[in-house]
Amino acid sequence: MGMPDYQKIKNICRQNSVISTRLLDEFLLHYAAKHDKLTAELSNQLTKYRHIFHKEDTAWVDGITAQYAGHRIFKKEGLIKKYLKHSALKDLLPEERSYLEQQAATPWRFSFSIIVASPETDFYEMEDVFSEESFLLFSPGIARFLETGY
Repeated sequence: MGMPDYQKIKNICRQNSVISTRLLDEFLLHYAAKHDKLTAELSNQLTKYRHIFHKEDTAWVDGITAQYAGHRIFKKEGLIKKYLKHSALKDLLPEERSYLEQQAATPWRFSFSIIVASPETDFYEMEDVFSEESFLLFSPGIARFLETGY
């Protein structure tokens, strides 16, 4: 197998990111949190762990809440199947609907992974520590996290 075309992968990731930001961050995560009470659900589950974080950790809690909602929406048999049939999504642009259908067809999974290598700027060869599966990840945010810790 030849060398990956990093520029092509980066372009696709950036196109998906534009759709994802508009569709997920600005609409679907909020819709799911309200419609299916995901924020309250997570808050109840985190209650016993409140001693681990402080009131000033709201950015961390907000981030984990968004991740939780994303997981509940896109996991195998997740809420996306129900949402694709809902009237609230009837006005989606064709590219947005296609994006959601692609996400529904390939359920998101949880991965606890480590960085094995960085073959290109913002690309990371990752390994899932449980399954030992390797995968390529494009993430400009990882470099920021490694530099700042958040």
